[in-house]
Amino acid sequence: MTKLRIVGVDPGFANIGLAIVDLMAVGGSTLVATELITTSPSKTKIAQIADEKRRLEEIEDSFLAFIEEYKPSILAMEEPGKCLMRRNINGKVVWQTNPSLLRTSCLMWGAIHGVCRSKDIYCVSIGSQEVKKTLCNKRTASKEDMVAKVKAFYPAYSDWPKTKKVEHVADAAGIAITSFKDPAVMVMLKKLRSSLC
Repeated sequence: MTKLRIVGVDPGFANIGLAIVDLMAVGGSTLVATELITTSPSKTKIAQIADEKRRLEEIEDSFLAFIEEYKPSILAMEEPGKCLMRRNINGKVVWQTNPSLLRTSCLMWGAIHGVCRSKDIYCVSIGSQEVKKTLCNKRTASKEDMVAKVKAFYPAYSDWPKTKKVEHVADAAGIAITSFKDPAVMVMLKKLRSSLC
C-alpha cells in the first residue's frame, strides 16, 4: 500500500459533503472523488421522529454506498458545531444555538461514526475552526475563502458539484486535508513510509 485513503465528511442533515482524499506515503495528496448527499423534510404530515429516521436512513445508505466504492481507511469528520441561528431580540442581532439543528446534526454524526466503526475505519474528529486555520490561516475565513483554497489545493480536480452547495464538499475535502496533522494519522503515514523502505 502506498497511500492512506481518507473520507472527509462535512456533517449535516439537509446537506452532507463527502470527499475522498489519498494521502501519499511519498508526499502529497490527491482528491479522488466528492459527493453531496441531500435530504428534505417530508411534504406530508408525519411524526418528526419518523421523518428524521427516514432521512437518517437515506444518509446512511448513501454514505455506505460511497465508502463501499472507495474503501477509505480513515474517517475525518467535523465535530458537531453550535448550530447557531440568527435571532433579533429587542432590535439587536443575537446568535443562539438552534436545538433542533443541533439534535439532527448529532444524530447524523453518531450514525456516520457508527457506520465507520463497524467497517473498521479509523475515526478522527476535526474542529471547524481548525479547518479554517489550516486552510486559510485564519479562524474567521468565509465559506468563499474555504472553497477557493480547497480548489487551489486540487486544481486538477474538476468534478465539483455545479451548485452553491459545493461549499459542503469543499469543506469535506478541507476536513480531510486538516486530518493530515492528526497525530494518529501521522503515525500511520510514518509506518506506511517505513514499509516502503
